[in-house]
Amino acid sequence: MPGVSEALRQCGLEEEGKEENRSRLFWTFANRIAEQVEVKYPSKIIGTLAYSYSRYPYPELKLHRNLMPFYVGTSAAYLDDKARAEREQHLAAWGRAAQQLGSMSGTLVTASAIPVPYDHLLQRSLRYAYANHARASYSEVYPTGASTGTRPGSSPKLLWNPQLDVDALLEDFCHNFFGEAYEPMKAYVLLCERWGETRTGYKDPASGAEPVVVLPQSAPVRGLAAGGHCGGRGVPGEGLAAAKSDLTRRRVQSLPMPSV
Repeated sequence: MPGVSEALRQCGLEEEGKEENRSRLFWTFANRIAEQVEVKYPSKIIGTLAYSYSRYPYPELKLHRNLMPFYVGTSAAYLDDKARAEREQHLAAWGRAAQQLGSMSGTLVTASAIPVPYDHLLQRSLRYAYANHARASYSEVYPTGASTGTRPGSSPKLLWNPQLDVDALLEDFCHNFFGEAYEPMKAYVLLCERWGETRTGYKDPASGAEPVVVLPQSAPVRGLAAGGHCGGRGVPGEGLAAAKSDLTRRRVQSLPMPSV
């Protein structure tokens, strides 16, 4: 099986190194697969991620009618004008290159970070994606379910109707996910949402390609814990105290422990 350099040569492309040509290689391969699949399964749609170097839509890109790229980015790009402009430029190009388009928004959360839903930023990004023919969403869901729980629920709803009230979606999530711990947990989720919108966006100096969102100084996190919102292993203490069932306790405890 040829390596990347040999595959690029066979496709008449330059040696690896240029992101654009690596994207060409990937989508040439994907188009050929779609052509062969169509012979036996003409009505099937093949979904794949437009991610890393393959998320760059080169000028002459045209996808097979049965291919659906899911453009991967982060709604946090809307914290930075340059990152937002790049995201919107890419989405517009994908809307022209593909007959169907999907969107995947990265969560940017780890086991040691404050959960950040980004739902208000998500709405802004999905409105633009919708205007460029995106109609499907993909989400990664991690064991820290409460930190990602709003996104898998919000993304498809906002693609069905980009004008939905985001605050109403968050309200619905908190009611149905946290039950009797709704009040303190809603306050916590909204606090995390507001805090996330103060993060700083910039590009990775190593690659210069991917918008990266970093945590600000840890003082806000320490304040969050000191203010009584967090207790025990770092979960919101008031929500845990309000929980009356094991299920609610597990859901509250699924929040990651804040860095301090």
